[in-house]
Amino acid sequence: MQTETQTKEKTMKHETTLDHGPRTNDNWTKGTATCNGLEFKFNVKHFDEPSEFGIRGGRISKLWLSPGDGDFRHTILNYDRKWERGFTPRGKGAEVNAVYQALIAKFN
Repeated sequence: MQTETQTKEKTMKHETTLDHGPRTNDNWTKGTATCNGLEFKFNVKHFDEPSEFGIRGGRISKLWLSPGDGDFRHTILNYDRKWERGFTPRGKGAEVNAVYQALIAKFN
C-alpha cells in the first residue's frame, strides 16, 4: 500500500504544497508540488547521507521538475549530479524557486 505525504511550506509569501508517495527501494520519490495555484511534477533521488554529488553537497543527487502536465519536453529544472545547462533554478520565477526551496528543505 502506497501512502502519501503532504508538506506545506510558506516561503516569502508563496505557500507550497508537496504531495508524494514513499521513497522507493532505489531512492526515488515522485510527486506533485503546488505553489500559488500552479502545479508541478517532480522526481527526486535522495539518500540518507550527504554526498559530493548532491545539490549543495546534500542528499539529493537527482532532481527533475516540470509543469503539471509532467511532460519531459517541458522540463524546468534538471539536476543529475550537477545542474544541466539551462535547467537551473536561476531566473525561472518565484513559484519555481519556492517549489525548489521546498524540495531542498524536505529532501536535502
